[in-house]
Amino acid sequence: MANSSISLTSLDFADYKNSLKTYLSSQPQFQDYNFDASNLNVILDLLSYNTYLNAYYMNMIGSEMFLDTAQLRDSVVLKAKELNYVPRSFRSAQANVNLQVTFTGVNIPILLSIPKGTSFTGKAGSNAYTFSTNENITLQSGNGIFVANNLNIYEGTYVTDTFVVQAVANSASVQKFVLSNPTIDTNSLTVTVVENNGANVTPYSLSSSILDLTTTSTVYFLQGSENNLYQIVFGDNVVGKKPVDNSTIIAEYRVTNGQLPNGISIFSPNGTLGGSSNIAITTVSRASGGDIGEDIETIRQNAPRFYATQDRAVTANDYESLLRIAYPEIQALSVYGGETANPPQYGTVLISMKIANFDAVPDSKKLEYTTYLNARAPLTIQPSFIEPNYTYASVQSVVKYNVNKTSLSPADISGFVTSAIQSYNLVNLNNFKATLLYSKLVANIDAADASIISNQTEYTLMKKLVPSLAKIQNYTIDFNTALNSAYPPEPTIHAADDLHAILSSNFVYNDVVVSLEDDSNGNIRIVQQQSDGNHHTILNIGTVDYVTGRIQLNNFFTSNYFGDSIRIYARLPDGVLDYTSNQNTILEIPNDEISVNVQIVRQ
Repeated sequence: MANSSISLTSLDFADYKNSLKTYLSSQPQFQDYNFDASNLNVILDLLSYNTYLNAYYMNMIGSEMFLDTAQLRDSVVLKAKELNYVPRSFRSAQANVNLQVTFTGVNIPILLSIPKGTSFTGKAGSNAYTFSTNENITLQSGNGIFVANNLNIYEGTYVTDTFVVQAVANSASVQKFVLSNPTIDTNSLTVTVVENNGANVTPYSLSSSILDLTTTSTVYFLQGSENNLYQIVFGDNVVGKKPVDNSTIIAEYRVTNGQLPNGISIFSPNGTLGGSSNIAITTVSRASGGDIGEDIETIRQNAPRFYATQDRAVTANDYESLLRIAYPEIQALSVYGGETANPPQYGTVLISMKIANFDAVPDSKKLEYTTYLNARAPLTIQPSFIEPNYTYASVQSVVKYNVNKTSLSPADISGFVTSAIQSYNLVNLNNFKATLLYSKLVANIDAADASIISNQTEYTLMKKLVPSLAKIQNYTIDFNTALNSAYPPEPTIHAADDLHAILSSNFVYNDVVVSLEDDSNGNIRIVQQQSDGNHHTILNIGTVDYVTGRIQLNNFFTSNYFGDSIRIYARLPDGVLDYTSNQNTILEIPNDEISVNVQIVRQ
């Protein structure tokens, strides 16, 4: 019979030993026995150590068996394999260039061939990276000038792994075709099978599903392997064609440096093209999209979501999951049905995104994303990419700190508070459908340093208007929220420090420095601060709807403005502290809209 004194749940050596002592002490033979002063103590130590090691070993095995608890990357990759998920590999940075090759003299070729793997050099500081073409290109001459517009070049060098298929009789175990480089970009992988001493050369294509595959389908599958490597798997002549014995498998791919070459915009050729060294390269879009492979936590997060989509884009969440998994350069993403837009756009799915190193999504990226989604989306649904809107929060904080509790200066405290606000923006905002929670923001400020005793913080919403200079136009600025309408109406001449729901930064109108503000009656007007210290109204220029937050500027004209834009600020209604951006709006706190005033308190 089992003895209740023996612990079955503890993972501590001392607990094991004490439970064994307790059990033995309950036996007649060992009553009043001094275990610590006897040779039996060594045996108890041995039993306890053995139990402890077995418990630890079994606990680790149990942890590594589940995706949520596994700590080793190989274990996570193995569990992801069961969900048909292939961890994302390194990604080559991609640049778009225009290439012009000029020939002079009498022997001008008619055609110019640019083979796959033609290399160029791009520099980031003192580091040089190799970019190369990913396909064979043939150009036709125009008076000795060969032009390739919108040519995509990819960072990395091409390498080749070769395998010989072993005969079953000579194979002691199942043969594995594991690629040799952990920094492979799997998007560049091509697989060719050479059979019958070169008589049959067959390209194999990647398949992520067994649907519609026959015994003769020349496909291969890709899966994660040990040590950050990838493995090629072929069919078995039932689902997919199996290469014959003694055939040669040639796997060609790019080895890349991940995100390091991102941002490179100047490229130079490595050698001549067709014998000509007169090569001009113009950059259309700088290098972007380079990234390292997935880490453990990302695999843990993405694998179940990928399995839920079944590699199909049906719901908005499917689109988001597939794009985020396939394209790590996407920093913020919002997907919603066209039927929810105003006006409705039936038969479309609207996609708005922010990608690294770009202010707007380049057309080349839109084409790449569209091609990827079209293979996974219903035929009747078309993806449509729209530019995101931006709403900013301008934060002003007055911070009091106890100088007797710290040796930090007011400048140091200001820096800590600014960093706390920036951290809040990075973690909680800078995304679509983000919510600025006022209580969380002020709590972050209080926690910036132990000497801070209080803060008085407020924020206003801000939009950037970049008008066409010296051109009369209408503009709509939409905050998509109710604005403060509780301020009393303002006369045409009023104090400069009066509160308004709408204010703006300065710009130039008819050679005068002016700004915008509302009159609390729904009108937007241009005002000028004159020598008497008051604001004088020049003219009404538009309207504001306090319920919807929409501002309409009519026949607006400016000859110049200051900074990157005319910044338009809006106050939320009294008592409204939190703000949430909508499905096509990114909410963030710009660094230049953080104002911190530090006051010293002695306690």
